[in-house]
Amino acid sequence: MGEADERPDKDASLKQLRTQFGNGSLGTPDPGELGQVAGFHFFTYNDDTAVIEVLMRYPDGSLQVAPQPVRWHNGDWQVEINENAQRCIVRSAAGFVSWGGI
Repeated sequence: MGEADERPDKDASLKQLRTQFGNGSLGTPDPGELGQVAGFHFFTYNDDTAVIEVLMRYPDGSLQVAPQPVRWHNGDWQVEINENAQRCIVRSAAGFVSWGGI
């Protein structure tokens, strides 16, 4: 059985992303539009599923957190697309494992 047979939602998810973002480049973001991963926190987890809260720091110094579900599949953790994930503004990085950039 092929991978596509095991994850029938994969093709639909990719098609939806291509529709949303286009097949080419997303273009050049405006200054301050993108954040950098600043940390993470395991919110929930078990043997094959986890929700990781990802902390993002933006150029203006603001911090936002968004849940990111991942699932163990074929020997690897794979991100599950969650278009409805709600970001929350937080005041500090307390409680998160720091993630430094280059």
